[in-house]
Parts: sequence; C-alpha cells; structure tokens
Amino acid sequence: MTIWAAEVEVERRPDLPARRRAAEHAVQTLDRDDPAWRAAMNELQAVLTEAREATA
Repeated sequence: MTIWAAEVEVERRPDLPARRRAAEHAVQTLDRDDPAWRAAMNELQAVLTEAREATA
C-alpha cells in the first residue's frame, strides 16, 4: 500500500514526474562509472523519499 501511495503522490505533483523521468533517462543512458549516473540514482531515491514522506 505504501508503494502505491507513493506512486500516486508522484503523479499527483507536477514536479515529481519530470524529475523522475529525467533521472531515469540519465540512469538508462549514462555509463555506471560516470559520476552523473550516481547523481541520477540519488535523484530517483530523493523523488521516492519525498513522495513517501508526503503520504506518511
């Protein structure tokens, strides 16, 4: 239920889907050795954490 609530929160807020899409794109296109790849992974985690905290 928590995962579902976080996904709804991501879609409900205009800023979060755009941040998630950009981070997902970077993760999928960058080499894992690139520091930007780690930054993108951190951004994905930040988006999900923000959404979970908003629903708690």
